[in-house]
Amino acid sequence: MRTTPDFPLRIYYDGSCIVCATEIERYGRKDQDGRLILVDISDPGFDATLLGISLADFMFQMHAIDRSGRVFRGVEAFWAIWQASPSSTLLGLCGTLISLPVLNPLARLCYRIFAGLRGYLPKRPRECAGGTCRIGRRGGMRIMMNLIISVLVCAALLHAAGDRIRLVAIHDPITPVTAHFLHRNLEEAARQGERLVLIEMDTPGGLDTAMREIVKDLMASPVPVAVYVAPSGARAASAGAIIALAADVAAMAPGTNIGAAHPVSLGGKVVDKTMEAKLLNDSEAYAEGIAQRRGRDETLARRMVRESISLSAEKALEGRVIDLIARDRSDLLRQLEGRRISRDGREVLLHVAGAELVKGEMGRAERILNAISNPNVAYVLMMLGMMGLFFELSTPGVILPGAIGGISLILALFAFQSLPVNYAGFLLILLGLILFIAEIKIISHGMLTVAGMTSMLLGSLMLFETQAPYLRLSWGVILVSVASTMLFFGVVVAKALSVHRRRPTTGREGLPGLVGVAETGLAPQGKVFVRGEYWDAWGDEPIEAGTPVQVLEVNGMRLKVRKTTQL
Repeated sequence: MRTTPDFPLRIYYDGSCIVCATEIERYGRKDQDGRLILVDISDPGFDATLLGISLADFMFQMHAIDRSGRVFRGVEAFWAIWQASPSSTLLGLCGTLISLPVLNPLARLCYRIFAGLRGYLPKRPRECAGGTCRIGRRGGMRIMMNLIISVLVCAALLHAAGDRIRLVAIHDPITPVTAHFLHRNLEEAARQGERLVLIEMDTPGGLDTAMREIVKDLMASPVPVAVYVAPSGARAASAGAIIALAADVAAMAPGTNIGAAHPVSLGGKVVDKTMEAKLLNDSEAYAEGIAQRRGRDETLARRMVRESISLSAEKALEGRVIDLIARDRSDLLRQLEGRRISRDGREVLLHVAGAELVKGEMGRAERILNAISNPNVAYVLMMLGMMGLFFELSTPGVILPGAIGGISLILALFAFQSLPVNYAGFLLILLGLILFIAEIKIISHGMLTVAGMTSMLLGSLMLFETQAPYLRLSWGVILVSVASTMLFFGVVVAKALSVHRRRPTTGREGLPGLVGVAETGLAPQGKVFVRGEYWDAWGDEPIEAGTPVQVLEVNGMRLKVRKTTQL
């Protein structure tokens, strides 16, 4: 609630603006009790620095300062001026209207538009400095019509933006991506002046840090927030239950449940009893404080944390954990119409009938980050990253595998920050890859391959070791990934072995076994023509010129040959 200004009130206006001066001076003439003191900031003797306000700020919007030093700006300054004429029914009505939460943003917007266009209005000439000049009837009517049209346009825009309900769907675990997505939608709803933010939830829980960020946003939201656990069969478990408690209105569909908010240690870490008690007490007090703030049952809120109880929709309504049960979204909106809720100590009436339902969608970046936060996707990205980097290091210059591997590994590391990663499992997977690579370099008759497969399988099982089932790796993903990696390295090893066993075809090592022709007679030495080259050669028996010969061995730059029937 605004408090009445402490009169007299000093009004600082731009006397060079005909419209501004005419309006303010009219208020001055009507003031019979000396409540208003008019100060023309266009006067050369006016010094804004004495008031601690810049002249540019004075010029941009009207200021009013009461006897106690309280400053009113823009629309608030007009409200303060209108309080100086309590007997005027019209001014009192205007003051009441611009004080309403729905119309106040409209009034501010219209004033800012007027302030931005004020520089284009006609200026007061020098001969009007005494205040004897007035706007003609036609000029005044034209200006008033322009102002009315501006107000109507602003009202239409604000009405179109305000008659909306923002629908936000959360059907995944609570992660930092979810918190960012919800934060963005709450900000947009507040900026657009929307009537309600409706969160439809079906979540198994999630990270404590992300949950607390969401709760803080719900508590600070200027727009009322309703959480609806739907459809039938959905749940608001763990972190989802605390988020539902923090909403202005908590609703559930029949056949849903809420609760099981006991804190769970992530990463398979063993927590000592003292630390476990501290975490439990902290979570319990947190849930109790939220329930108390929203007028919900504090005992059940504590039990959801300490005893991990889960309540059906009917039991939750009976225990005052939620506010209502709705069959579907239409039934929920029907029940919300005209409902009174308490926000920051004041009562707010919900009007949602006829409002347009606008769905808040995840952006492209949010969808990608939300997808990779899935442990199965993060695991596959990690494997691709390691394989890609291995390719690049083993065959420098290919570029593409290294680029794909680097991107995949960075995305996997991003996902790991919101997942319960057990780094012992990560190191076992890395060791498995190293053993597979070693099999290519060292012939171990498959022993390194078996060891690598075992290490990778154990590491995959340990990577996301947690009690929460939605944070565990799928057996199918593990088996396919390990089998694919083993198959890949198996093919590589087989190819490497075949290359090692293949007879050399170039260099000195490729000469034995080749067939040539004796260019001269060998008795026992002479010259032969082999593979397009002339060589000095000798043999154990005489060989006539033109006879086919086969290379037996290479001794320095000489070949030992023998007769052959091959051509």
